[in-house]
Amino acid sequence: MSLKKVDVTICGKSYTLQTKEKPSYYIDLAQMIDKKISELMDQNKSLSMASASVLVSLSLLEENMNVSRDINIILSDYNYLKEKMNNKEN
Repeated sequence: MSLKKVDVTICGKSYTLQTKEKPSYYIDLAQMIDKKISELMDQNKSLSMASASVLVSLSLLEENMNVSRDINIILSDYNYLKEKMNNKEN
């Protein structure tokens, strides 16, 4: 599968990305990031774009890690229940 180029804009700065995914996926991601950074900067006028970007990155990474943890808990519960059901059948 060939790489596609996609141009996105975050906080007025353009970036050209290469991806195997649909370009619209990265355009949507960039718009979401742009919105989060802009909202944070509106809430705290003294934040620079760089500082807001770091804080948004930390927030998104925390959210991602929480979701990953929750998925692992659900998978663990699922495997436990599956094993329990298999033991009842035997």
